[in-house]
Amino acid sequence: MLLMWITLCCFLQITKAQETFPVTENHIKRERFPINFDQENVYHIRRHRREVFNLAPFDDEDYGYSGSSESYCAERRDPTTSQKVLCCPGRNDTCSLPYYGTLCYCDEFCAIVDSGGDCCPDHVDACRGGEGSGSGDGSGSGEGSENDAGSTPLPSYIQIPPLEAPCFFDDLKFQAGQVITINCNRCVCEKMPADYYAFNCSQLPCIMQPNVIEAINEGGYGWQAANYNFLSSLTLSDAYAKRLGTLKPSEVIRNMSAMSKLNRSPNIPESFDARHQWPSLILQPRDQGNCAASWAFSATGVASDRVAIQFGKNLVELSPEHLMSCYSRTPCQGDHIDKAWWCLRKHGLVSSLCYPYAIGFTDDTQRLSSCRFPYPASEKCPTTTEDVSSQRIKLSPAYRVNSDESSIMEEIWHNGPVQAIMKVRPDFFVYKSGIYSSTPVENEIPSEYEDNNYHSVKLVGWGSYRTPATETKYWIAQNSWGEEWGEKGYFRIKRGIKESGIEDMILAAWAH
Repeated sequence: MLLMWITLCCFLQITKAQETFPVTENHIKRERFPINFDQENVYHIRRHRREVFNLAPFDDEDYGYSGSSESYCAERRDPTTSQKVLCCPGRNDTCSLPYYGTLCYCDEFCAIVDSGGDCCPDHVDACRGGEGSGSGDGSGSGEGSENDAGSTPLPSYIQIPPLEAPCFFDDLKFQAGQVITINCNRCVCEKMPADYYAFNCSQLPCIMQPNVIEAINEGGYGWQAANYNFLSSLTLSDAYAKRLGTLKPSEVIRNMSAMSKLNRSPNIPESFDARHQWPSLILQPRDQGNCAASWAFSATGVASDRVAIQFGKNLVELSPEHLMSCYSRTPCQGDHIDKAWWCLRKHGLVSSLCYPYAIGFTDDTQRLSSCRFPYPASEKCPTTTEDVSSQRIKLSPAYRVNSDESSIMEEIWHNGPVQAIMKVRPDFFVYKSGIYSSTPVENEIPSEYEDNNYHSVKLVGWGSYRTPATETKYWIAQNSWGEEWGEKGYFRIKRGIKESGIEDMILAAWAH
């Protein structure tokens, strides 16, 4: 009877362990900083790296908790010198030995709660001088022990002394109180209630979300998404506040009459690209940085292209910072597109060589709030470069182009790129390639930006993508997030259906 009772208890204990730590595909991903798990669960996550190498049934005996007297770390030798090297500091995945068809480890990392614990059986004695080994053999011997009270003690070697317990992330060790940023969230290495240390992170929604990117790429939406490091530190709200920058058009602008041509050309090509039509005259994509400046970048980009096309040579790259710092009360908080065109007509702008752009990449509040080229007091460029012209380039009053696709195509074909305003949803930030259209994948706009999610870009051409069964028409547009984003700074977006409002407001102007 006693033998049957012991056998039944062992079976239930093993079954419970296997149920608590089921082997799933998630084990292939090695999470090294679990957050906010309780002490009871620590015992059941101790073997994370083990499952990476060998998805074997869970067994405490097999993992060396039975007080095995075999030597592993104590006999470990350098394979090149045959000298004893015992243990390794920090995380070192080569600091390992064969162990029942898998590997056990003799590095410091294996003993940390956050790693899951996959130390060799003699790790405590060989690497930590027997620290805290009183209950580490799992025998529960002695009257009045915790086992007698009906609870299973944690393996001793993962009970890290609080003052020495570090947090780990990306193979690096961090001490208590240290702060790092993981994706867009601030994480602090803190002592948990169960007397171990782990990163405690804020839970803000980030603009870069791997699950969203994966869902888009697997959803068959006609375009691909990517995770951009230069945007990964931004929360969803930050991205709207810092990476757009065009305010909702005023009623006056929305009611502005569009120019219409009496004679339409019947021979508009099926595809067109201003970069091919006017080689070397179209500005390359620029980067506004973390500054709400699309209103200035798109206007100065279109104006620069049109001046070059009209005069047949690349004359100037007009300065968005001159426009923003000298004529806007809120340089990095967005502004109206009509202000950009009014300044280009009334005052004119100097080149970016004369007035370089930097406010999107600096925390210099003085630079944000001061004009370094006041009109008309000074004509000296605010740059150290010698022999740079301070000539101001002016344009005619802006005009609006009809919103039908034929009118927009003809305008670009004959006169060059145009400015377009669009409404941005969160998935646009992760666009990488293909023909963009908004998706249903976790695409809610932050409530504070529901009526202020406007962005302005430069349309440079159009085309279509055909399959035997379908045809998808698109615009070619230049963004202002640098060449690392999208198709080397450009994106394609569905044409003729007013996707994201891209055809609703089209503006352009002529050079003086």
